[in-house]
Amino acid sequence: MTLREPEGRRVKRRVHILVLEAFVGPKPSPKHVGAHAPDRNPANNRLNNLRWALPTENERDKKEHGTHRGGGRHRRPNKERIVSILSMAAAGDSFAEIARVHQLHPHSVSRIVRGLRRSELKKRALSDPLSITTAGEEDPFPTD
Repeated sequence: MTLREPEGRRVKRRVHILVLEAFVGPKPSPKHVGAHAPDRNPANNRLNNLRWALPTENERDKKEHGTHRGGGRHRRPNKERIVSILSMAAAGDSFAEIARVHQLHPHSVSRIVRGLRRSELKKRALSDPLSITTAGEEDPFPTD
């Protein structure tokens, strides 16, 4: 939501933060964030669905409710997922949509599509006897 300060300057504020500040009070500490709980629906900005939480509490809640986007070294996409990501990008799907389908961050999808993670796949492919592509497909990772 965009608000206007008395001096005329525009300020963007998130609705759930405005609701918390108006009805609960200011953040208990600078580290606290506005969290949607219990239903985890970011469009539900009712007071009974909002609370102040530390980032670690919010991430734990996301994992518990299945809304955590994953990421990190334990969620590296395998070659099938990378081929699927590249196919979706070639078909015109947005990075946000691809990220949602593959449970990745949109920035990770961007890096895969731009080729910034292909060297990792090439290294694994050298030790893997299976081909990167399936029969009849063009190699998405050509060796220049």
